[in-house]
Amino acid sequence: MSSDLVAIENRLWAAACEHKTAPVQAQGHACIRTPNIGRGRLILDGVNRVSDETYREWAQRKEPTAGDLILAREAPIGNVAIVSNGLKVCLGQRTVLIRADRAKVLLEYLVYLMLGDQIQGRIQSQSNGATVHHLNMKDIRGLALPPTERR
Repeated sequence: MSSDLVAIENRLWAAACEHKTAPVQAQGHACIRTPNIGRGRLILDGVNRVSDETYREWAQRKEPTAGDLILAREAPIGNVAIVSNGLKVCLGQRTVLIRADRAKVLLEYLVYLMLGDQIQGRIQSQSNGATVHHLNMKDIRGLALPPTERR
């Protein structure tokens, strides 16, 4: 790893989703799955909804808050979006929550970096899978990023 690159785990906090499908219902909290993660934004059209009880269970590792990033670790691999103010969501399968120290990291710049050709190339090269490519948490935590600190 180049000296100007730092692994995600050394500057950002990352948590994996539950590794099962959340029970859905007609109304409730948005459960973000990979189709709901666009390039820089969440796509809430047709989002699955979950009950308060399911939300609490799915958000027990870390509750997503405004300004957190959600990364698709499979199908489509590498998309990342910022959780908007006032939006209460939980992670669906094959997603990862990334939290940065907002006093030190400009989130929009971090999203720009993560969606850029350099980082997307690294994501693609580190992914594996015979039919559907995916990223393991070890690969995500070790993903090297250029400096993201505010100056």
